[in-house]
Amino acid sequence: TSSDEDIISALNEIASLDELITSITTNKYLDLEPLIVLGDAEGPFRVLEGNRRLATIKLILEPDLARRCRISLPKKIDPTVIASLSTLTVWRVVSESDAQAFIGFKHINGPHRWDAYAKARFVSDWYKREMANGLTIDTIARQLGDDNDTIRAYISGILVLEQAEKTRLFEIS
Repeated sequence: TSSDEDIISALNEIASLDELITSITTNKYLDLEPLIVLGDAEGPFRVLEGNRRLATIKLILEPDLARRCRISLPKKIDPTVIASLSTLTVWRVVSESDAQAFIGFKHINGPHRWDAYAKARFVSDWYKREMANGLTIDTIARQLGDDNDTIRAYISGILVLEQAEKTRLFEIS
């Protein structure tokens, strides 16, 4: 019974949409995982999985909605980003129990979650491999939707560990 504005504003308070907006407007939308909705074929539908993605897509497609929700969008959004939002994969289920195992597994265990060191190694290797071509830490952070300096901390941490290992002060293994 709430408006899109009310729902998106409440969602943004508990699960900030800023990083997802940054990621999609930088990289385009990658339709890798379906939204899961509950409802009869005619609707109405309730989103069980993908609420942040759907909210972000609505904001990008409706800048006036973003303004009313007091959520910032980039001043200029590339038309290819808008085009990437034209089709979304959606799975419709008739009952919540039809999606419960998938959603629970995804959020509790995940198919293959990386630990902090693996994440740090991945982004630092990416940075070292491409920095000669002009890649910056900020570019990696934008592409991954990070606006909390997490990527910078990961890369810095790995570089410090490598320096300590090189001077025989510490062994990463």
